[in-house]
Amino acid sequence: MKRTVRAIAATGVFLLAGAGVAPALAIGTGPTAGSIAVSGSDGIAARGPGGAPASGFVALEDPFSVTTRVTDLAEVLTPGEITQINDAIDALGDSSNIDLFVVYVDTFSGMDAGEWAGDSAELSGLGMNDLLLTVAVEDRAWAVSADNQSDVPPNEAQRLFVSSGERDLANDNWARAPISYAEAIESSLAPAASTGSGFPFGILFLGVAVIAGAIYFFSRRGKKGATRGAPSEPQLDQLPLEELSKRAGAALVQVDNELRASEQELGFAQAQFGLQATESYSRAIALARKDATRAFEVQKKLDDHIPDTDAEKRSYFLTIITTAEKVHTALAGEKKSFDELRAMESRAGEVLDEVATRSTEVAARVEGARSIVTSLAAQYTASALASVSQNPDQAEGLLLSAEQAIQAGRERLAAEDRSAAVVNARIAEQAIGNAAKLLDQVHGANEALEDAGPKISEA
Repeated sequence: MKRTVRAIAATGVFLLAGAGVAPALAIGTGPTAGSIAVSGSDGIAARGPGGAPASGFVALEDPFSVTTRVTDLAEVLTPGEITQINDAIDALGDSSNIDLFVVYVDTFSGMDAGEWAGDSAELSGLGMNDLLLTVAVEDRAWAVSADNQSDVPPNEAQRLFVSSGERDLANDNWARAPISYAEAIESSLAPAASTGSGFPFGILFLGVAVIAGAIYFFSRRGKKGATRGAPSEPQLDQLPLEELSKRAGAALVQVDNELRASEQELGFAQAQFGLQATESYSRAIALARKDATRAFEVQKKLDDHIPDTDAEKRSYFLTIITTAEKVHTALAGEKKSFDELRAMESRAGEVLDEVATRSTEVAARVEGARSIVTSLAAQYTASALASVSQNPDQAEGLLLSAEQAIQAGRERLAAEDRSAAVVNARIAEQAIGNAAKLLDQVHGANEALEDAGPKISEA
């Protein structure tokens, strides 16, 4: 059965250095490097003796048949981390029909991220309920391949990763990303409730969330493997055991209090904005609760009758502290989102008008972007343009979703339902913002391709 890939690597691919997103082509690994690591036009990285990548270059990887649950060609995982990922996948399989496969490579070889994942899924002969998560570490891009008939269909598979593992990838926490994803999938398989907001949320997931699958890891660009769930404070692991013990104890209290407060806040948000609009908040709390459970289990190891070495104690304390930080960040982010929605209610009509104006401004850029793509197509190969060629059409689809959200918001406002109106305004904002990013990529592609993209005449 043909699998459908919704993760379209369409944004951030050709941004210049310093823009916060790495190119999708295999660019030299030095901080100011800008040369493509290819030999001729076949897209194969230059290699040194013994098949190792030549110095300063990243080995390109073509799609391939996946034979194990976790494939780490980028060498960003330790054996212990691979075991942890496999355990999370096993837990997912025990509670559902879903099987998850995870692949880490250096680069998608200049291919569209979604195409790379789809081709690998086809070569692997994956089944209807098999999901494939692919991550290109140097490209800082990811994609998910899922079958249309899966228990977790493509748009849902994309949406779940955006709300779970993508944040881990942004922090270079390569091991945690697939674990978060497996847990999010497991939590999502409960029946979803409906909302009376008036907007067809499926449109959002075919628009905003799908394009979000193409968005790269925005927040950090450190070397691969530089951080694996490391503490946010650089000197945290240097603190005395006594201080770490105090912090770990305080962290457990903090986690418990924040979970209780968040569950109460979720109830208020559900009553105000509806169940589906608060789904991400509900899922964040469920994942936070699992993280909290793990932290308390670690504390039990410290409290049991088995003596622990100082190194073991230090590791346990750090695990508790960093887990608490993760829980705090996730819950605080969700609460902030709904605080902002509440603040918008008093001026819901103005907000909808502002969003509509912004939509018109972005829509006016679509045809110009199409012209740029057409011009570039006459100069560069299809593979060099794969990451931006569909951007204008995708942006147009997102803007259509935004218009529908705005209209739904105005209808809810007319019905005196300000909460639903601002939810639709937020949906439109997200769609417009992603559309603008797609068009930005097109406008920046010409200059970047002059340095990176092979021209037709050179192919």
